[in-house]
Amino acid sequence: MADRIAEEKTVWKPAGSLKEALQFQKYQWIGLEDITDWPFNPRRNFDPAYLAKLAQLIEEQQQMVPAIVRPHPTVEGKFQGVCGECRAKAIRQMGKSLILARVAPLSERDAYLLALRDNMEEQGHGKPLDPLEEAAHIKLLMDKFGWTQTQVAQELHCTQPWISAKLKLIEDASPELQGAIISRLIDTTSATEIARLPKEDQPAVVEKAIEGKLSKSDIRDVVKAVKEAPSEEQKRRILEGSLEEAPKAEAPPTVTKAPPKPQPIEFEGIEEPEALAEEMGKIVECPRCHGKLAVNWEARTIDAA
Repeated sequence: MADRIAEEKTVWKPAGSLKEALQFQKYQWIGLEDITDWPFNPRRNFDPAYLAKLAQLIEEQQQMVPAIVRPHPTVEGKFQGVCGECRAKAIRQMGKSLILARVAPLSERDAYLLALRDNMEEQGHGKPLDPLEEAAHIKLLMDKFGWTQTQVAQELHCTQPWISAKLKLIEDASPELQGAIISRLIDTTSATEIARLPKEDQPAVVEKAIEGKLSKSDIRDVVKAVKEAPSEEQKRRILEGSLEEAPKAEAPPTVTKAPPKPQPIEFEGIEEPEALAEEMGKIVECPRCHGKLAVNWEARTIDAA
């Protein structure tokens, strides 16, 4: 009975869509203690140096960008944070207790979606998400709400291959590769390439890429060589050896075009071309391109001089 009463005591009703929810322009100062949690934030790693810098910026310029919260679905007078947890942490470090926030009647789905959008947009956040944080949140949207990769791509205004590449990181990356991504020692493109390998082969390539400062093309060559190695022994030699042991991708063959065949020239109305050749000479100028042409009047052919 108590559970049923708690369910009925929802103090607000979420808007029908994200667009409709964001039309509410209600801004207010909210006590940090009134924000119960930030369950929708895709960020899991909070850089202390960034938080300190953000706190200094807020101290100097005030809080320029409001946080976004939604009313708590069951606890009256409380809120759940959606966007702006870094700002909240920075303000708390400053010893202050109030944060300027925009209160929006967001549904659970729209709150998860908006939190990811805000962190992905450069103007929305000063600290980019780790690729693995993006991937984990995308997978959460798919698992929790039954979305396909195409649906997620439409909601995030990106492409389906981009979504697929992100998911591949979290599904196929070894702990060593994930650590390199989080530490930003390996970029997303190279990480996606390394994730094509079995997880047991990835740590050696990660180490080789970091220590050797390999380029994207070098990493692509190593991955290709490992995947195509005819034996485990050959694979081991590639993983443990130098970059030179990995065969380079073959360059496409150079196609050489055959020179055009000489075209016969018809001399209508000229009975003695030899006599004409004596008058004009055998090297003439093309009236169109003004290039020099070698004329064989007897064979009735013409070539470039």
